[in-house]
Amino acid sequence: TLHGFNISDNLVPGTYYDSLVMPNIYGCDSTVYLELTVNPVHNTMLYINLCEGESLDSLGFVYGDTLIPGMYYDTIFQSNIFGCDSTVYLQLQVNPVFDIYLADTICFGENYIGYGFVFDNPEPGINYQTNEELTIYGCDSIVTMALYVHELHDTVFVESICYGESYYDMTNNFIYDNPAVGYYENDTVYPDIHGCDSTVFLQLYVYDVYDITIYDSICEGDNYDTLGFYLEMPPLWTNYDTLNLLSIHGCDSIVHLVLEVLPLLEFAEDAYISGQETVWATTNLQTGHYVYAIDSVENCRKYTWKFLATPNNWYYTSTDSIGTTCELWVFQEFTDTLMVVIGNMCNYDTLIKPVTAKFYGDYDIDEEDVRIFPNPTDGKFVIDGEDITGVTVQSIWGQLIARKECEKSNRVVFNLYDIPRGTYLITIDADKGRYYRYIVVDK
Repeated sequence: TLHGFNISDNLVPGTYYDSLVMPNIYGCDSTVYLELTVNPVHNTMLYINLCEGESLDSLGFVYGDTLIPGMYYDTIFQSNIFGCDSTVYLQLQVNPVFDIYLADTICFGENYIGYGFVFDNPEPGINYQTNEELTIYGCDSIVTMALYVHELHDTVFVESICYGESYYDMTNNFIYDNPAVGYYENDTVYPDIHGCDSTVFLQLYVYDVYDITIYDSICEGDNYDTLGFYLEMPPLWTNYDTLNLLSIHGCDSIVHLVLEVLPLLEFAEDAYISGQETVWATTNLQTGHYVYAIDSVENCRKYTWKFLATPNNWYYTSTDSIGTTCELWVFQEFTDTLMVVIGNMCNYDTLIKPVTAKFYGDYDIDEEDVRIFPNPTDGKFVIDGEDITGVTVQSIWGQLIARKECEKSNRVVFNLYDIPRGTYLITIDADKGRYYRYIVVDK
C-alpha cells in the first residue's frame, strides 16, 4: 500500500498505470496518477565447460587452474541492472586433458603406420613420436608412441672339421655327413622370441688330412734332422720313417720319409778323369731315333747326358736320375759331341765310358705329308695325313700311352687330357711309310 494505491506482490514484470481521486490539504478533490514499473528478478543458470588446467573468472565466479576433471555447482546472489536481487546458478564441467602413452613393436626393416603415427624404416631400439590431439570435448591432449624396434639377431658360426669327420647341428638343421674337402655355406631362418625372422649362417671349412711322402737324401755318415725327423747316421741306400703330425688346421696327418743315404763315390783312377771330358758320339747322324747306353757305375745315382750344341732340329733325353741310357730323335743330320756326367750329391765327376748307339729307324720329315696341331697342346691334338693306318703315342722313355688303328684315314684326333705335362713321341703309320713326330703337352 503506497499513496493510497493497493499493489499486489505477484505482479509480473512490466509497467502498470492507475489513478485515484482524493482531497488535497485544502479539501479539494485531486487526482493522483500512478505509473508502476515492476522490474524482473533474474534467476540465471550458467553452463560452462573448461579443460583441465584452465581457470574461470566470469560473472562473479572465480576458479583457479587446479580443478580436477569433474562437475562443479555454485550459486551467487547479486543485484541486476534494475537493482533487484537476482540468483546466478553455475554448472561447471571440467574436462580432462589426456597425456597418453602408447607402446608397440615391430621388427627391424619394417615400417610402422598406426594410431596416427608414421615411422619410416626406424632404427633398432626405442623410437618416440608425440602428437597433439583434440579430445571430444575440444581439449588439447598429448599422445606419445614408444615404438620398440627389435633387431634381427643374425648369427654367424664359423666352424671347421677335418676330412673324414661329420658336422651335425640339429638345432639349426645343418647336417654334413663326411663332406669332401672344401668350403660350405648354409643358413636357416626362424622367428625369435619377438616374432622377428632371424638368420643363422654357417661357414664350414673342411680341411684335408694329409698323407705326404717326402723324398730326401744325405751323404753316408751324416745325421738327418729335418721336418721333425731325426735319424742318426742311417745306413746306406733307402731308409723309411713315418710321423703323425697335426696340420696347421689341427687335422691328424701322416708324413712319410723316404731317405736315400748316398755313398761317397770312389772311382778307380783309371775309370775316370777329373774335370769335364767328352766322348764323341757317331758324327754322321742321319735322321732317325737313337738310343745311347753306358755300363752302370757302382754306387752312382745320377747320369747326365749333355751335348755341347743345342740345335732346334733334334731332341734328346735321359731316362731318369739313375738311367744309363739316352734317347735321341734326329730330324736333320748333324755332328756333335756327347758328354756323360755321373755322380751323386756327395761326389760329382765325369766318367769316360764307351758309348754305343742303336739306330731305330728313319724319319721322313716332309711336313706336307703329316702335320700335327696344335703343338704345344693341352692334351687334344689332331694328326692330318694321307691314308693313315695307325698312330702310337709313347713317352720319351718308350712307355705306351695310346694307340689307334685306322682304315686309311686322313685325320686322327686324340683327347689325352689325363696325361701329365711333358714331351711325347708320335709314330704315324701310313700307306707311304712311317713318320715320327713329337708333341709337347703343356697345361
